Amino acid sequence: MSPVVHEPADAAIARLAPGEWPAVSVIVPAYNAEAYLREALESSVMQTVPPIEVIVVNDGSTDGTGAVADDVAREHATVRVIHQENGGPAVARNTAIAAATGEYLAFLDADDAMAPDRVEYQVGYLLAHPGTDVVIGAVERSAESGVQLDAEFLKHEMLAEEFADGINLMAMTARASAFASLGLFDPSYRLSEDYHWLVRAHRRAVTIALVPRVVGRRRLHEGNVSSAVDEVRHQMFRVLREHIHEQRGS
Repeated sequence: MSPVVHEPADAAIARLAPGEWPAVSVIVPAYNAEAYLREALESSVMQTVPPIEVIVVNDGSTDGTGAVADDVAREHATVRVIHQENGGPAVARNTAIAAATGEYLAFLDADDAMAPDRVEYQVGYLLAHPGTDVVIGAVERSAESGVQLDAEFLKHEMLAEEFADGINLMAMTARASAFASLGLFDPSYRLSEDYHWLVRAHRRAVTIALVPRVVGRRRLHEGNVSSAVDEVRHQMFRVLREHIHEQRGS
């Protein structure tokens, strides 16, 4: 297995001159995120080290998500929009990864936002640590007014902290080569596909660094607080069961 490296928040990074940074693709799956998508995309475009492209996949949304994505793409040449039938987050991310041209992939959810220096810091970290394939940062949680954080949701958050070290895909940047060698997200996981991929990565000598520097804001709203908590928990335990079976079989 590969190591999981726990770094301090001020871990060393490489600092390059403008024009010397490698190409970075931002991956944004979007489903019914009309109210939040513009902020997510603009936070990606307006980085201190801008990505070469921001690929947003409208995954069969039934609201105005596709129109918002198209509007932002007309305003910012680096934003590319792909419209497809609904297949779930794993399928949407896989579509974007397949279309990406960057050497590095930064992941973001459509209802969240990047810190302004996220690309600079996380890609700078990977450049300074050539033996590391994936870096995951910390996120701030921001609850919308009126959102009730009930006991089930809080229990779910505690479970994620315990079993997944607080890992959240919206705070992950990886070398594209890691996906080329390991493969894409498993579409049979409608939820927790990120956790499943990272467990696979850990077993396949992909080095993962956890750096507790805040690189984005996770928005808590009715759509993600109240939906599918039980299903997420079920799929996280599915990952653990599969991991245990693989260990026993190896």
